[in-house]
Amino acid sequence: MSSSEDVLTLSGLDHERIPFLQQSISSDYTDEESGKFTRKRQMSWAGDPVQEDRAHGPVLDLAMNLAACAFGASMLSLPFVLDISGALVGMFMIVGLGLVAVLASSSIMHAGFRFRKSSYTKIVAEAFGKRASVFAEALLSACLFVAAVSYVVGLADLLPDMIGFTSRMSRTMRIFFIYAGLWPITWVGSLSAFGPSSIFACIGCYVQAVALVTGAIFSDVDVPGPELLFKFSPAGIALSMPMVTFTHAYHYVLTDTFLELKNPSKVRLMSTVWTTGVTLTTCYLIVAIIGFLLYGGQNVPSNVLTGLGNGSPVIGIATWSIGLLLFATYSLFIIPLRRRLEEMLFGRQTRKLNRNRILAASVIGALVIIASILLRDLYLANTVAGGCIAIVTFVIPGLLDVYCWKEFKDDRNLVTIARGVLLLCAGTMAAFIGLFGSLLPLKA
Repeated sequence: MSSSEDVLTLSGLDHERIPFLQQSISSDYTDEESGKFTRKRQMSWAGDPVQEDRAHGPVLDLAMNLAACAFGASMLSLPFVLDISGALVGMFMIVGLGLVAVLASSSIMHAGFRFRKSSYTKIVAEAFGKRASVFAEALLSACLFVAAVSYVVGLADLLPDMIGFTSRMSRTMRIFFIYAGLWPITWVGSLSAFGPSSIFACIGCYVQAVALVTGAIFSDVDVPGPELLFKFSPAGIALSMPMVTFTHAYHYVLTDTFLELKNPSKVRLMSTVWTTGVTLTTCYLIVAIIGFLLYGGQNVPSNVLTGLGNGSPVIGIATWSIGLLLFATYSLFIIPLRRRLEEMLFGRQTRKLNRNRILAASVIGALVIIASILLRDLYLANTVAGGCIAIVTFVIPGLLDVYCWKEFKDDRNLVTIARGVLLLCAGTMAAFIGLFGSLLPLKA
């Protein structure tokens, strides 16, 4: 066979029954008519073949995509967490759950390598069966959809403070106005294309944190006493867990992001995850501590900006930072949803911009608009989403660790089972309180 041709003709051989042969051509494209195997498919980060052509980006771009998915207005509630749970305990919770989120990412990655599956739902299906995969798919889609709706509603609420003339519009008209700008961006083919915008969005979150620090420097801040710094409230800790878990949640787009990492070695995959974790946790600690100090550690509102006054420069900077973050990163939730819908409607994901892609994006956009108009108060939706996110972020990765510890001899070690138990405990508590917390007699 000529070396210039990358083609193998395997007449009469059952390649699926010959392990070394299957491995050697696992990245090939099969021509059913000619019986030839041509190397056209790429291998994913986990080692399974992927047919779709995607753009690929560096570690920093994709880490910022993950961070941008977790960043949002929810970080403004972190000073409230320090108030109701205790300052030092709250800081420990922010750092601790950030570390647990990184461990959960490593669990998903490890299971992906074990099963040679690059999709979250395919990993779950390989371990627990098709029904569990359908359940995981439903949870992932719910998380992505509610996050998209909350972004649109958040933009609709922020828009009058950002662009003056929109204050004369009705809320419904503002939603249509916003989506007119968002809709074309949802046609973009890959997540990696949003790397630069995600970097600027994350920088905006740090600018917001610096604005809070500046506000504290020029304010008459009362330093909290030891009774506030060392406060320990079990009820406050329990109520805070879903909220803090929500701020570290990026796992519903993790495997989609891994698929677009350039040269996806294990080191580069974990570098992406650790960069994300450090970026999030550092910013969260700054916002939480400074916001807590601005109120002297007492009666901190659930939104730290509430008591700072409408004329405060901090308000203006924070409003624009969050607004631009929501606008720049909205499509990070829509693209994975759109790909799922493309597979349902057309049997495969689109490789280039065409009518099918625009149709899928339009269907999702219409549903988001309807939900945004109907759900004026997103508290219940966000609470339920927080419970779903805890399951996706912690519980399922914990179960994957336990499964690998049970089924694979190489994983029968203390690290694997300890990580699995930790994820299960943290996830179960956060999910239960997120889903049923309003029914529990908990008062911070």
